[in-house]
Amino acid sequence: MTPLIRRTWATHALSTHPFHHSSFLHQHNKTKSSNKTETHPKEKGQIPSHVHRGRKSVPRQSEEGPKRQTRKEDSTNREDTQYPLSMRLRYKERVDRSREAQEAIEERSGIRQRERRVQREGEGVLEGKRLTFKLKELMQQKKFQEVEHLFRDACRAGTAGIFHWNQMIHFLGKKRHIQRSIELYEEMQSRGIQPDVTTFTTLISIFGKNGDMQRSIKSFEEMQSRGIQPDVTTFNTLIDIFGKSGDIQRSIELYEEMQSRGIQPDVTTFTTLIEAFGRGNKIEQSLKLFEEVRERLTPENVTLSTILDACGHNGEMTKAYSIWKEWDNKLDSSLPPKNINNFTSMIEACGRNHHVSQAYLVFDEMESEGVQPNWKFCSTFATVVLVHNGLVEYQGIKKWKRYNNTEKVEDVLSSEELEEFKLFISKLRR
Repeated sequence: MTPLIRRTWATHALSTHPFHHSSFLHQHNKTKSSNKTETHPKEKGQIPSHVHRGRKSVPRQSEEGPKRQTRKEDSTNREDTQYPLSMRLRYKERVDRSREAQEAIEERSGIRQRERRVQREGEGVLEGKRLTFKLKELMQQKKFQEVEHLFRDACRAGTAGIFHWNQMIHFLGKKRHIQRSIELYEEMQSRGIQPDVTTFTTLISIFGKNGDMQRSIKSFEEMQSRGIQPDVTTFNTLIDIFGKSGDIQRSIELYEEMQSRGIQPDVTTFTTLIEAFGRGNKIEQSLKLFEEVRERLTPENVTLSTILDACGHNGEMTKAYSIWKEWDNKLDSSLPPKNINNFTSMIEACGRNHHVSQAYLVFDEMESEGVQPNWKFCSTFATVVLVHNGLVEYQGIKKWKRYNNTEKVEDVLSSEELEEFKLFISKLRR
């Protein structure tokens, strides 16, 4: 082979070798071109990388156009997962706060008041007079926890008014929960409910009955500083607590002050003063006030019991018997009939002055008029009879004095208990 032919053949063989650089580049370009054709989105249905899945392509905005999306577009895109979780949570929190603010505005404007009332009725939340009666019923049944739960439910539902707050403050004060009453008074104001004359009168009574006269006076002064004028019930309460504390002069001053303010005294005012004078051994003033009541007003059962207690305490039994006989609603229809409390007061006055024979006559009168005795009457009468007979340690007294350790003081005896009591009295009467 000649040198020329040999060189030509070597060049051809090298160019056709698979690893020759020119052959390799040609093959690589051919493969790349074919791959680009196969992966075209029009043929394979694939989405370009610059378009997000599930959304239309958002074209890049020009420099002249807006540089940020509108609020509506922004709110739509906030739910997209391309935003960080913390950003989405903050946005959701901002939307919730805005929604709550709008609902509060609608609530204050009264738009949803009717819907709330319907909802409360469906949930069994009471309001108004129904709530008042239910609270009173539970209080009488001594279901203290249910009273608290019912009142708290009404507060959460917004149905508890000033009357119900006063009702609860009075209830707690009556149970001698003084601090709890004060806390409820402060909570009421924190909720935007302003106290009224009944609120302060209740607080005055609570403090006075527990011997805290200074706080009673302070409540009276605070009421007037708030521009709330005291009424006849307020003055009656103050006269009562000062009279029971022995400060009769202060009670008289309050009585004169209420008249100077143009507040006319009622039956309760005179009854309270009669009791104060009776406790202070001033029976003449008590009898004078009792006659004034009969001339100006119609006395009540509590007025009769009060004057009988005053007469018995001061030994004026002759006057007590006279008042007892004159109090007959058959002769004067304006007078109410005697009740069990009147008979109890008369029995106690007889026993205090050792008029046991008259006490038996009063007991017979009670039976003839069909008045049913309660536990307090039975205890009072049994004590009078046993002391008269020198049987203070008599074992039967324990049964009839158990009202001292129970809350059945006003409960009427059952038919079996009444027969047993009559038998007990008849044995001692012989």
